[in-house]
Amino acid sequence: MLGKIKKLLQSKKIEILVIIIFLLLSLRVVTWFEHPNILISGDYRPQLNQEAFTNRITYTWDQTDLGMTSIYTPRILVPSYLLMTIFNILGTNTYTSQITTLTLMMFLTSTLTYILTKKLLNQNTTAALIAGIYITSNIYMIVDREISAIAFMDVVVAILPCLIVFTEGLIRKSNKLMAISGLLFVFSYGPFPNYRNPMTCLLLIGLIVIFKIIENGLRTKQEKSAKIMLFPKSKCVFEGIKNIGKSASDILRQIPFFVITAVLSSIWIIMILLVNWDVFTQTQIGIGTPDLVFNTRIEDVLRLIPKWSFYQGHLGNPYVPYAGEYIAKFDNGNLTALGNPLIIFLSYLPPIIAFASLLISKSRKAAGYFSLAAITFLALTAHFGLPPIYKLITSNLLLLPFREPLHWGFFVVICFSILIGITISSLLLKFRRIIPKAIILSLTVIVLLTSAYPLTNGDVSTNYLYPDKKGVNFPESYSEMNNALSQKYWTLILPQTGTYITYDFGGARLGLGNPYPLIFSKPIISGLGTEYMQSNNKELIEKIYETMGINLVEKAVVTASSFKNASTKPDYAIDQNNTTTWTSKTGLPQVLQINWSEPQNLNAIKVIFEDEYQKVNYTLTLWNNSDKIIELEKINYESLENIYKFENIYITRIEVNFDEFIEKNTNENLTIPKAISIQEIGVYTPNNEIADTLGMLGIKNIINQKNIASGDDINLIDFNIIDTPEITLLKDWEEATLYENKNAHQKIYTANTTKTYTTINDLFNQTKNTPWTTLQHTTYIHTNTTKNTNIPNNLQTPQNLTWQQNNPTKYTITTTTNNPFILALLESYDTNWKATINGNTIPEENHIQINGYANAWIIQQTGQLTITIEYTPQNTFTLTIIASITLPTLLLITTLNIKQIKKQQNKH
Repeated sequence: MLGKIKKLLQSKKIEILVIIIFLLLSLRVVTWFEHPNILISGDYRPQLNQEAFTNRITYTWDQTDLGMTSIYTPRILVPSYLLMTIFNILGTNTYTSQITTLTLMMFLTSTLTYILTKKLLNQNTTAALIAGIYITSNIYMIVDREISAIAFMDVVVAILPCLIVFTEGLIRKSNKLMAISGLLFVFSYGPFPNYRNPMTCLLLIGLIVIFKIIENGLRTKQEKSAKIMLFPKSKCVFEGIKNIGKSASDILRQIPFFVITAVLSSIWIIMILLVNWDVFTQTQIGIGTPDLVFNTRIEDVLRLIPKWSFYQGHLGNPYVPYAGEYIAKFDNGNLTALGNPLIIFLSYLPPIIAFASLLISKSRKAAGYFSLAAITFLALTAHFGLPPIYKLITSNLLLLPFREPLHWGFFVVICFSILIGITISSLLLKFRRIIPKAIILSLTVIVLLTSAYPLTNGDVSTNYLYPDKKGVNFPESYSEMNNALSQKYWTLILPQTGTYITYDFGGARLGLGNPYPLIFSKPIISGLGTEYMQSNNKELIEKIYETMGINLVEKAVVTASSFKNASTKPDYAIDQNNTTTWTSKTGLPQVLQINWSEPQNLNAIKVIFEDEYQKVNYTLTLWNNSDKIIELEKINYESLENIYKFENIYITRIEVNFDEFIEKNTNENLTIPKAISIQEIGVYTPNNEIADTLGMLGIKNIINQKNIASGDDINLIDFNIIDTPEITLLKDWEEATLYENKNAHQKIYTANTTKTYTTINDLFNQTKNTPWTTLQHTTYIHTNTTKNTNIPNNLQTPQNLTWQQNNPTKYTITTTTNNPFILALLESYDTNWKATINGNTIPEENHIQINGYANAWIIQQTGQLTITIEYTPQNTFTLTIIASITLPTLLLITTLNIKQIKKQQNKH
């Protein structure tokens, strides 16, 4: 036994050495981390709560924003999500699972590229080794602040297994392998409904097929070549075309096995697509290509940093601390700063080495083919230099995922990997001695690693807002908040934010897209929906947020002693838009006044100053007609946002008087405007009537976040909800405060009274003027609902009702009743929600929409009842998952049996 192992190791010593090299290189990932910080940024959002992620990939209903269809299921196929899930299940924390995941992904990226290149280049181990090293050492992985390296590795690890098996299937002419590659194609669906990965995989398959057709067609036996040389040139060309045609016929005969298996294993994704077709088509219609991405420079495209060049001149320097090493800065065409000459030189070496394969390689077919492919994809990455033509090409539905030219850079990287491998392999063949070969290999590895040095020294994960930090700190308090919430109610998250949010946690800012579905496993309302999905109840959610913060400036008139120009008028200080400002003319004094025609009950004032203006002392004076109520003198604003709280004050006017600059400019090269600039003033009133309205919607908890640094549309603060009789403080963390509303319906409740409403405003007005004792057993139905006529007159709520949520798509209710009643489910109304009583389906005419968004059923049966409510697409989805596994497996077994039968027949 030991002898066999020794023999196996001896025969595989080259592969073992390659694996060791890739393992050592993958340890670079350790430098990306600074304990206990993790990596999150932009569109890269790992699961911050494994339970939340697991719920959303398991079930077809997502308990976000009053409920919506879930499209997270395919995300489990994204390698980084899948591996982190495995490590989390094994009991590791987020930091450990992420660092282990990314190290493994780095190793897999190199290894898979090595295997694919080796198969494409007829077992050229040296070329494959260099290709594997380059793939994880290219500048494309460090192009922006969204941790591109992780996204790049996710694509490679997702699609290369399919390409490897597909290529091996072509080489062996194996229908079995082609079918297996069709099964592996499913992993490209991970980012669904973004279909760039499947299209990337298919385009690379096309690239490989064409290469193999050309390679096989031009590969002839020696004697056949000699025979062709006897023919005239025209016959020689004809013979070559004939051979390529035969090669194409042989290869294309195998493709159907891949296609059929891929389609059969995609039944589940087709089902998700059909169920959400309207949403997806609306999303695609709204997608366009911003002109910003066409500001690329060809010199940046060549070395695969096109994204950096369109940051230049628009947003200043790229949002990565190390960008200055790679680029020169220009102002109006004049060079103002030069990057590191050595780094710039090294960044151009990989493409030079790649195209050098055309000059020194004996593998002319491979070098020529992949060089032509690289040039084509470089032209696409540079949008041909003609944006209108590029837009026309990518407006096609199939190419829409490549609407930003830089997405073609991925194909360039694949081609460069193969070409660089070919160049170095050919160069080594010119030397017989081991020392020159070792020197060339060592220099190649050094060049590749240093050309993208941020991947080696960890700069790639530097926090772009705080360059002395790596990664970001995500506090444990959010996990505690999630545990404190109930599955039986909705939780409202404040403040209302834009899709991209920036937090300020522990001195290292965290800026990313909507993270809430990956933080909270309980029902949450944020107004952001989930990725690619928006709630159908957006108007209702907007009204909830509007009601949470009653800003008196909506009814005010503002004036100022001066304003700089037409774009900085006083009105802009109270327009609830932080992108506009009131800016005075230079000099002091300056005065801003806010006036109301009727006295207003004041609760708090918030003033947000614009940065980059000189600080100033000011006096805040409150008036009720001619009476001066309060005068706060000589206020020195230490932060840009200042909040002042009051109790039981009625006002008609606020004056803000500015009289003295307090910060002198000591830097002669920097001019700070000596003017006043205010982004926003908010004037708030107490809101003691919101609890019952929230309660009717099933909102029991409110999370008020304190560390939102930017990205908020309505920056609500805790004075709007604190100290009301119904809403009480539960717990206060450094990052957020949790409140509880004592008047709130559970997600399942019963009613014996129905009322009608006409608009969302009408609904809110009625609920805030109705006592909770009445609202407890009431439902509100829109006047347009024709199903009102089905409601019996003798409604009565059951005395003993119990319910449980089996999962987000199924509820079980038991009760005993002598009269009809209304059973409410506080999830978004959807005809796919079906209810049964003792196994019998309730007719759809008894299924109504209530409370502006929710489901309800008119229960007319009496006696002992067991009611089940289910979201029926979950059952269909389960069946399609089974079909997507079973059908291709049966096809594979059938293929193997047919092959076995043919072998038996040939023997006889």
